Amino acid sequence: ADSKTIGTIVDLKASGESRHDSRNARRMRRLMNTPSSAHHPHKTALQGRLRKILTGPFANSFIGCCLVTNTLASFMQLQLLGKAADDSLGLETVAGSHRLLADILRAADLVFGTIFFVDLLLHIYAFRWRYFLHTFNVADAVIVLLTALELFVLEPLHVKMQNISFFR
Repeated sequence: ADSKTIGTIVDLKASGESRHDSRNARRMRRLMNTPSSAHHPHKTALQGRLRKILTGPFANSFIGCCLVTNTLASFMQLQLLGKAADDSLGLETVAGSHRLLADILRAADLVFGTIFFVDLLLHIYAFRWRYFLHTFNVADAVIVLLTALELFVLEPLHVKMQNISFFR
């Protein structure tokens, strides 16, 4: 940030006004999100539009629905693993009857893994280093990267890492 922006931020913080003053809060957010480099105005304009889209209600609702659906699919996968264990112990009479469900859940895993990975990349592009200022975002990035590692690298190589699935 240039010296004028830093001075304005310091003035806003030092003024003693309430943080709940919406005008100053909006101004502070705008100043903090202003890119310091004017070398690539088209790039910063794109990042600004992307930030607006990613923090909007549609994107948040979409990712929230994906999270809930992915959680339900994970519960179904756990149930399916229990059925597979029953089959292997001879406790179920119909062996292999859940193959279609396993394929559907695998496809859902790939779709959600891709959505979350693209979402992470877009957030990092839009917010740069500021994205990692929040602990939740750091945890989210770790989980998404571990999921991508598991789904797109380890599984195609037939490497089984149950600890990564459990961590997710």
